[in-house]
Amino acid sequence: MFINVYGNPEDPKVVLLAPMMVSGEDLYQLMKPYFKGNYFFIVPDQGGHGKAGAYISAEEEYRELKAYLVE
Repeated sequence: MFINVYGNPEDPKVVLLAPMMVSGEDLYQLMKPYFKGNYFFIVPDQGGHGKAGAYISAEEEYRELKAYLVE
């Protein structure tokens, strides 16, 4: 998993989860026009997409995203 981030971390956070066949960056580009104001976007590339590398398992992706969000 690779975590894309956009914006100022001090702004309200938005987590976007991409469907299959869409990278996090592509999803961000598709969705950002619908958000008015300033937000900090957290948009992971899930395994096999974007900069994430190979898919390992849903459990591993869940652990990685949870660890990022908790940190």
